[in-house]
This record gives sequence, structure tokens and C-alpha cells, in this order.
Amino acid sequence: MSDLSYRIKSSIRTAYKSIKFNFRQFIPFFCIIFFLQVGVGVILSVKNRSDAYEKNIIRDEYRVHLVLYNLNDAQLVTVRKYGYDNNNASIYRIAEEQQVLDRFDDRRTDVRISLIGDDAKEQYKLFKARYFGLILSYGDGEPLSYYETPALKEKTSGSALFSGLSLFLFLLLSFGLLTAIYTIRINNYRFEYGIYMACGADYRKLIENSVSENWVLSFFSFLPALAVWTAVSSVICGKFFFPTFGIILADILLSSTLSALSVLLPMLVVSKIYPLQHITAADNSNYVVSPRRSRDLLKAGFGVYQRLSVFRFRKYYVRIIACACAFTVAACAVYYGSYIGQEDMSRPYPSFTLSFGGSLDYDPEVSEQLRGFEGVKMTFKKQSEVGGYFNSHLAVKDADATLGSDFVGCPGLGKNAVCHDRMEYTAFDREVLDYVSQFDVDGEPEKALEGGYVVICPSRYNSKQLEIKPGDKVYIAVSFTEKEGAEVSKGELNMLSDERLLRAELEIYDYRYKEMTVAAVINDMPTGENMPVYMCDADFKEITGKEVAYRSVDVYCDGSMTKDDIETLEKKIKNWAGVFGDVSVTPTHLAADLEIEKGIRIPDVLKATGIVLACCAPVIWFFSETVFYEKRRNEAQLLSFLGAENREIKKIYVSDALVNALISFAVTAAFSSLSVAVMHAAANRIAGEAMYYRFSYPVVLITAMSLSSALISAAAVMIAYFRFIKGESGQTDRLFDETKV
Repeated sequence: MSDLSYRIKSSIRTAYKSIKFNFRQFIPFFCIIFFLQVGVGVILSVKNRSDAYEKNIIRDEYRVHLVLYNLNDAQLVTVRKYGYDNNNASIYRIAEEQQVLDRFDDRRTDVRISLIGDDAKEQYKLFKARYFGLILSYGDGEPLSYYETPALKEKTSGSALFSGLSLFLFLLLSFGLLTAIYTIRINNYRFEYGIYMACGADYRKLIENSVSENWVLSFFSFLPALAVWTAVSSVICGKFFFPTFGIILADILLSSTLSALSVLLPMLVVSKIYPLQHITAADNSNYVVSPRRSRDLLKAGFGVYQRLSVFRFRKYYVRIIACACAFTVAACAVYYGSYIGQEDMSRPYPSFTLSFGGSLDYDPEVSEQLRGFEGVKMTFKKQSEVGGYFNSHLAVKDADATLGSDFVGCPGLGKNAVCHDRMEYTAFDREVLDYVSQFDVDGEPEKALEGGYVVICPSRYNSKQLEIKPGDKVYIAVSFTEKEGAEVSKGELNMLSDERLLRAELEIYDYRYKEMTVAAVINDMPTGENMPVYMCDADFKEITGKEVAYRSVDVYCDGSMTKDDIETLEKKIKNWAGVFGDVSVTPTHLAADLEIEKGIRIPDVLKATGIVLACCAPVIWFFSETVFYEKRRNEAQLLSFLGAENREIKKIYVSDALVNALISFAVTAAFSSLSVAVMHAAANRIAGEAMYYRFSYPVVLITAMSLSSALISAAAVMIAYFRFIKGESGQTDRLFDETKV
């Protein structure tokens, strides 16, 4: 134990001296570790604050743990009576009773129950075991309708998932950055490593010294990082927030562990090479490519020399540009993610869901009364059938299918027709028309109220599958007969799925098609696995064989309504629904869930992370270029001795700066555009039917990132030039002073 303690102290002492006497070499590592600690601290601090905010929202929104719906008088008496256990210790209390009337004027009651005790989950298990069966025994033969509020759940949102994923990705990028920086350092100081290894340093000793250096840097960077992440977290959260001891400890452990892991691979590569190879190899020699031609460069002029200089070091340029631009592109992608998160916060959501039981349907009369309530902005009802479930499909011209769509050939309509069975045939009337009209629609959707027309959203998983327009024809399989002599048997269909199943059905059956005209195309409706196809009730019945009967409806409230206004409207709708009989009104509580999502501050966290990543690129550029051109100082001095003037030497640096700037701008712009497109497509794919994200090319963001990348890369080279000029000037002054003496 004493030997280990001595070795640790010795390593730390040696690392401190190494950093003290070579501080400029370690500035980039100090910056990266500083950014790492700030990023980790911000993510953990905001998560901690979001969890507290979420609990407050749940406590305010869900004052109860359980809601029992439509209790009769006997059940209500039971709930009131058994509010105490055998030891006379209360495990729940009735927070609220709301009476509703059914169509026979029978009184029904919704009861909101608050569980008493520190562990609500355990109390709920006890409540279910003791009282659910008893309450049900006094019922009318119907199942007990109840709702478990989020107060019984640990989480109601994706805060843990988002924070965990953000932290993982940030640590991964930081690991890559630290590894890249260390690789650059090794490449520029191969001679020193060769000497060190020749004196007996093995892989373990190399790791020991490198890890100690990073830990010393972590120690000195921690307090400034703590101050910065506290300030950033306070700005994001909207109030001063000092991190807890747990967050501080987690930040120290994560940053120390990551800084230690980042040197393992570079040091392993170094240790596998013989010391003599390090000593005899010129620094950056693995980046130099000889043109393998001889030429009198002094006679050829500096233009040729500049071009050959770029050619000789092209491997270096490729590596440094790829490394630095990767973090700029990542910053751009993360920052664009904040736009997506902001748009997600503005999505509409239903406040209630009405479900109709027994023989009662949601008919036009009920619809008119419901939509007449003050505060009801919109209703959404849906009756649909998926074509693949009853051997139907929709066919279009081959030219209408987009590249990459999974439509298959439709032999029943000729060689130029393709079809797909993941079509969601949906009944369409005036109320559905009002819902559809909120989207970006091309054409005249009201035509679909008549027979022979459809309104179609040509997307699946929010990805466009068809290039169709109003007036185009589509063909829907209405009925089918079995072919004679088909090679595929009907028994094989049960073993197939997706396109293989559709192809087999096309071989077995002959279909009769109904030609329909596209009345309108919906461009931005959220879609999942199935493509929505709207048609009038008569066409719906003809194609699916089912009558139109709506069993549920979602109610959207006006966005200006407060929480109290929504609760008042809920009571009115419940009393009104009681008149119709078997109608249940269930609040969605999505307003509170959305408020919780806002409390996670996803857009703000992504913006802060993007800024931290963007700050990493200059560190790579300035560190690499400074060391790189410092190693080329002898080259510039030789040219100067051969008669080259400072303005000619400056041309070399200027040309290198222009090459860096142009390539960096092009690479950043291209890959940032690609990353934005990929993020947009991924977000839409994941969101599915929940949300459709409209694509808007972030011109300002990508231009700013590309320009910053170009300017920083050029500035890094020119700073190296000014350092060279300053060094040469200082050396000339010293020589002059010595001559004078």
C-alpha cells in the first residue's frame, strides 16, 4: 500500500513539473478537459433541476393518485366506508367527488383518491389488493374503470432518457477529441517519446505519466469549470442553481475516468514502435509525401514551391481538417436538434378523450353539441381499416412511387403499375375535413365528401412514398377471386409478411379495382406504418365492408385556456356526457406532460452542448497548427538563408491558410447539411404519428458554422506565421547585440 501511495505521489509530482515547464503544450488539454467538465456539469445540473421541477408539476397537476370512474351509489358508499384499514390507520382519502347523470337520470360518481404515506406505490398495491374486488362486487356487472395518475410513476417524461443519451453522446465526442489531441501531440513529439522509451519507459510507465498529467490538469480546471457550469445551468433553469455534492462528485469521476481512458490507445500505438524508429523519424514524417521528382525550386519560383508544399503535406491537411470539422459539424447537428426540440414543444394535444360504449355512437348530433362548448377548438375522430388486414391494396403508376419506396409490381393493372397494402382507409366527413384542413393541403379536399375521390397523405413514417398530385388516379382493390393453378398455396400465406405476403397474394388472387381520383394531397400530416387514405362513408363501406360508427373522439381545447378553465370545461362535458348514457370522459393530462417536457429544457441544453462542441474546433486548429509550423521553422529559415524575402515566405503561410479555409468551408458546409438532413429524417422516423417536423434548411446556422471553420483554420496558420516572424526578429536582435559587444 505504501509503495502504491509513493508511486502515485511520484507520478503526480512528475506530471506537475512536466506541465509547469511545458505549459504551452498542455493548454489544449486544459481547454478540452475544462469543456468536458462544463458539459457534464451542465447536463447533470439541468437534469437534477428538471427532476425537481417535474415533481412539482406532478404534485400540482395530479393532486390525486387514482381516479375511479362511474361508481354507483353502492360503490361510492364502499369507497367512503373502507377508507381505513383494520388498524384504523388511513391509507387513502377521497380528494374529490364529481357526480354525473346517465340517460336514465341515475347518479354516477367519479372519485379521486389520494393515497397517504411516503411510499405511494406500496400503498396503491395494498389498496388494489383490499378494495378493488370489493368495489367491483357492488357494480353492475361492468369492469371497474379507473386511471392511475403519473403521481404513482417515477417518471412521466423522457427526462432520464434524454439526459442519459445526451451525456453518453457528449462523453463519446469528448473521448474522441481527447484521443485526437493526444495523437497530434504524439506525432509532433516522437523524438522525445523515443528518448523516454530508450531510457526504459514501457507501456505502463507511459500510461502512468499521461494519466497523471490529465488528472493534474483536471484538478486545476475544475474550479473554473464549476463556476462556468453553475452560471450556465442557472441561466438555462431561470434561477440560481448550485450543483449538489452528488453532481460535483459525478463530474469529477466522469471527467477523470474519460481523460484517463483517452490516452490508452495512443500510448499503446507508441509503445508498439521501437524507440529507435521514434528517434530517427522526423516529426510529422508520416504526413509528408514525396513527389518523387527533382526540380530546381529556386529557379521555378515560389508559386511551384507553394503548390508542392500543399501536396507534400496533404495527408496532414486531410487529417486535421477532418478532425476539426467533425466537431464543427457535430455542433451544427446538435444545435439544429434544439430547433427540432423547440418545434416539438408547440405541437397540439387533446385535452380529453370521449369513449362511447354499448349501442351509442359518436354521431353528427352529438358532434354538434360537443363542438358547441366554449373552449373546444377542434375534435378528432377516426374510423379506419388497414388494407393489408383484409386483402386489399392501393395501386398507382410506377412513375408515381418514389425512389426507395417498397411498392411492388401489380400484375393485375399491367407492367407499369405498383401497389402497397399498408394503406389506412379512413372514413371522411365534414368534421374530419375540419381536422385535415389544419395541415398543408394541395387540392380541394371537400371533393372527397362525394364518391369516387380520395384525400391521401403519401407518406409512411413521415417519409414520402409517392409523388402524386390532385387529379391523379389511384386504384383500390375492392374484391378478389382465387386464381386457378397458382404456384403459391393459400397455406403458405400464414408464413409470410410485408412485401413477400403481398407478392404471394397477387399471385394467388385476381382483384377487382375501384378507380378513384385524388382530390387533395396532405403534405405534412404525421404518419406511422400506414399511409392515410380518406374517402366518403359510402366508399369506405364498399371497400372495407364495414359501417361507419365512431366509438371515440379526442377533444382539443383552445390554446389560451388556463388549467382551471380546462378543469371547468371537463366538468361541463362530463355532466353533458352523462345524459347520453354509456359515455366516459377521460382527461389526457397531456398539458402537464408537455409542461414537464418544457421543464427539461431540451432546446437550451442542446444549444449549450452545441456551443461547447463548437469551442473544441479552435483548440484542435490552434494546437495542431502551432506545433506543426513550429516544426517547419527550420524550413522557413533555410529558405530565408537562400535569399527568400519575408514576403515570399509569407506567401507559403497565406497559401496554406487559403487552402485550409476553402477546404474547411466546403467540408463543414457539405457535412453540416448532410447531418441536418439525417437528423431531420431520424426525428421524423422516431416521432411517427406523434409529430411531423417540417424541414427548413438552416442557412444562417450552416453559413455561420462554415465561415467560423474557415476563419479559424486560416487564423491558426497566420498566427503561426506571426510567431515565426516574431521569433526571427528576436533572433536578429540578439545577433545584433552580440556583434555590437
